[in-house]
Amino acid sequence: MGLAGLITGLVCLFIKTRRRERRVRYFFTALIPTLLAGVLTVAAGFGSGQLSDRFPNLANAYNDYGFPYCFTMSLVDTGVDRPPDYGEELVTDILEDLGGSGDAPAVIPDEKAPNVIFVQLESFFDVDYLEGVTFSEDPTPTFTALKEQYPSGLLNVPVFGAGTVNTEFEVLTGMNVADFGAGEYPFRSVLLEKTCETVAYDLRASGYATHAIHNHEGSFYLRNQVYPNLGFDSFTSIEYFENPTFNENGWAHDSLLTNEILCLLQATEEPDFVFAVSVQAHGKYPDVYTSKATDVTVTGGIEDPATLARYNYFVNQLREVDRFLAELYGAIMAMEEDTVLLLYGDHLPNIAADEGITLSVGSQQTEYILLSNYALPAPPTGGERSAYELFPMVMEAIGNSEGIMTRFHRAYRDKPEFLSLLAALEYDVLYGERMFYGSTAYPPVSMSMGIRPVMVTDCYAEGEYIYIKGTGFTAYCHITLDGQEQETEFLDASTLRISCDDPERRLSRTEAVTVRVISGKNELLSESSRFWIHE
Repeated sequence: MGLAGLITGLVCLFIKTRRRERRVRYFFTALIPTLLAGVLTVAAGFGSGQLSDRFPNLANAYNDYGFPYCFTMSLVDTGVDRPPDYGEELVTDILEDLGGSGDAPAVIPDEKAPNVIFVQLESFFDVDYLEGVTFSEDPTPTFTALKEQYPSGLLNVPVFGAGTVNTEFEVLTGMNVADFGAGEYPFRSVLLEKTCETVAYDLRASGYATHAIHNHEGSFYLRNQVYPNLGFDSFTSIEYFENPTFNENGWAHDSLLTNEILCLLQATEEPDFVFAVSVQAHGKYPDVYTSKATDVTVTGGIEDPATLARYNYFVNQLREVDRFLAELYGAIMAMEEDTVLLLYGDHLPNIAADEGITLSVGSQQTEYILLSNYALPAPPTGGERSAYELFPMVMEAIGNSEGIMTRFHRAYRDKPEFLSLLAALEYDVLYGERMFYGSTAYPPVSMSMGIRPVMVTDCYAEGEYIYIKGTGFTAYCHITLDGQEQETEFLDASTLRISCDDPERRLSRTEAVTVRVISGKNELLSESSRFWIHE
C-alpha cells in the first residue's frame, strides 16, 4: 500500500510539475552512476564475504545487511533456479538410475506396516554444547540416554533462532532450502499453490492415515493452508486440543502432544503417520526470572543477569519437554503396534548467540534420534546428517521405497553431483514440467481440522441463556445464529452458551446454528454443519 501511494504521488507530481528537459537529463546522469555504484558495491560485498544471499535468521539478516538489500533480495531471488541442463534427457537419465518412475511399489517386509511418528522439538538441544556453562543437573536426561541407545547424531538445519518451518519443509520433502531464494519460506510461497512429494504422501500411498499436530495456532506459517498440499489427512492445532495448558511465557505445554498422538494412533485401523510440532521452548525468553527451589539452574559460565535469567527459564522449559519425551517414549515402548519415532530439534534458540556464549557445535546444528519398539529391517548407522536426509533415512529404515525421493537419495547421496541433481529435481516438481512424476501426481488432500468432529446436536433456551450441545467443542469455538457470530462462552467439550435478552424469542426467529473454530489471529479454521433448529 505504501509503494502504491508513493507511485501515485510521483505520478501526480509528474503531471503537475513543469517540464524541464535539463533536469530530466541531470536525473539520468545521476541515476546511471548511482545504479552502477550500487551493483559494484553489492558485487564487492559478495566477493569479500561481507554480504550473503543465505539468511538462516531473517530478522538478523535485516539487522546485519539493512532493509534495502534484504528487501530487494526477497523480491528478485525467489524459487529454485532453472538448471542449465534441465530437460527430458536429464530427467530420463535420473529415472533410469532410480529404476523407473515414481510408481514403484512400497516394500514393507512385515505383515503390518509400522506407525511412523516425527516429533519436531522447538529450540531443543543438548546444553552440554555450551562451552564453559554448567548446570545444577542435566535438564534433558531422557534425551541424553536415548541418543546413547539408538541411532543419533548432529543434524544440519537451514535456520538459526527462528524459521522453524524451513527445517519442517526439509524434513517433510527431502528438499534443500538452500536452493530457494534468500530468506524464502516455501510454506509462504510456492507451496500455497503447488503440491510435491512428501513423506506424508508416500506413506499415504502405502496405506497410511496421515496426521499433523501442533500445539500452537493452526494458521501460524499458513500450515492450515499448506498441509493439504503436503499430503495430510488431518491437522490438529491448539484450537482443537482438549483443555490446553500454557507455561508462564504463554506457550502451550508439549506434554499435551502425548495424548493427541496416542488418540490418533488408537482412532484408526490402518497404520498412522503422525507429524508433531512442539512449541513450549519457544522464545522470547524473559530477562527477569526467579528460579524455584526445584528448578535446574545455571551454576557457572554466565555472569550477565539478563542472560542468566534467560537461560534459567530456558533450561527449565527443556526439562519439561524432556519429561514429555520420557512419557511419549514409555507409551510407545508399551504399545503392541510396531512404531518408529523420530525426534529432532528444529534449530538452536537465539540465546545461543548471546554475548559470551560459545558453542562446540555449529550455529545451525541440532540433534536427531531414531528409535523404535521393534527391530528395524534396515536400521541407520546414525552420524551427522542434514534435515533433508531424515525422511529418506526413515523410509529406508522401515523398508519402504514408495515414491521418487527415497530412491533418489539412496542412489545419489554419496555422489559429487547429488546437490546439483537434487536442485534439478526440486525445480522440475515445483517450477518445471513435473516430468519426474507427472502433472497429476500428488493431488491436494481434503484435510480435516482436528480428529474430534465439531458437531451441533441440540439447541435450547434456559433462563437467560441459549445452550448449544454437541461434540468437539473447545475454547476457540464461536456460535453463529443464521450466520451471525455471537459472543460465546465455552463450558465443556459438549456445551457452549450465549446470553441474550429473550432467548426463547431469539430461538423462535432463528433457523440454523453452526459452530465456527476461530484461531487466535481471528482466522476461520473450520465450521460445523448447520443444525436446523425447527426440524
